[in-house]
Amino acid sequence: MQEAKMSLWKLAVAAGLVCAGLTAQINTGRILGTVRDASGAVIPDARVTATNDATGAMTPTQSTESGDYVINFLLPGTYHVAVEKQGFQRSVVADVVVNAGGITRLDSNLTLGQVQQAVEVMANPLAVATETSELSKTFGYRELDQLPNIDRNPLYQMNLLPGANNDAGSGNYLTNGGENGSAVGLTRNQLASIGGVDANANSVFIEGIFNREPQNAYIGLVPPIEAIQEVQVYTGKYNAEFGFSGSAVINVVTKSGSNELHGALFEFLRNNDADAKNFFAQQATPFRRNQYGGALGGPAIKNKLFFFGDYQGTRFSTSQPGYTTAPTDKMYNGDFSELYDLTQPKDAAGGAYGQLYDPASRTFDSSGNVTSATPFPGNIIPASRFDPVTSKMNADKIFGVANLPGLQNNSITCTRMCRR
Repeated sequence: MQEAKMSLWKLAVAAGLVCAGLTAQINTGRILGTVRDASGAVIPDARVTATNDATGAMTPTQSTESGDYVINFLLPGTYHVAVEKQGFQRSVVADVVVNAGGITRLDSNLTLGQVQQAVEVMANPLAVATETSELSKTFGYRELDQLPNIDRNPLYQMNLLPGANNDAGSGNYLTNGGENGSAVGLTRNQLASIGGVDANANSVFIEGIFNREPQNAYIGLVPPIEAIQEVQVYTGKYNAEFGFSGSAVINVVTKSGSNELHGALFEFLRNNDADAKNFFAQQATPFRRNQYGGALGGPAIKNKLFFFGDYQGTRFSTSQPGYTTAPTDKMYNGDFSELYDLTQPKDAAGGAYGQLYDPASRTFDSSGNVTSATPFPGNIIPASRFDPVTSKMNADKIFGVANLPGLQNNSITCTRMCRR
């Protein structure tokens, strides 16, 4: 029994390690390549070290008998890669970019010489990915920050990809919130359908963790742009680790601190100063939107421990025009002559269409039906007939104000909405 328990414990640990490894592959990248000499012969047992330029973290490995090497689980960022072997000059390649879930191939050719001698080169920023057939696009922080983005939502950049659509027919679930808390205040849908496939078939990950609510496919959390290192969008032929998705895969990688102290403060203001007014409105619809925040990151212990934090707040106040029917100023004063409509047939008593009758003058038959009533001359109700409470209500115009021409839908009002 004890041996069986030990086996189950080992199995659980192994399963946990496999799951952790799969998550890390989504959220980290790798560098691989082959080490050769000047003649093209492979060099085994060469020491290859990738150093993160921001944190100074070093990840070493050695080339195999075939000269190949792989450095796994590298955080997204810029690295310099050093290759050294006794009897050869040390090779250093700078500005090697590693993306989340990406594979960067970096072959190295060493020349004879002393290890103390070094050959430094710059990595090719336009290198073609030859290790995978996946179709993907990576948006770095600068692109996310500088590209037009009305709500500063990093997921909007999907719309720049070929075949993207986040409008009608995209399959998105509403905007502006409702049950979907991550959509509060947005002016457009967060996701885009790719190649005609429903947007709700997209998978969204943050730091390799699935980020969609399972029942309605709402997005759980959208970090602000200041907190993001990169957003990677896979549109086709991606690896099996993304097998859950029926369409695109979006992986959001957040920033971490580095050996240098960096911070940012921002505020984006939108208002109605330059807006056109509604055709029926007397002034532009009020609108105020402030999106503000900041971020700060740096070292707690240099080369070992780092911190990063960010905050973003959004406050906006706007109004939505609505139409209703309200009494005119004449009606509030008892003059209902505007109700006359000579183009319509006369009423049952032979009076003009819209004629008002004095309810106190009504006569009835034995069945309780009205047989006659005296019309108000000119459709004007004398002020003496007004109840004091009614006079106060009319003076306060509690039924609205007619600010548009006509008798129907003649009042436009703005319903004020404030959100934070």
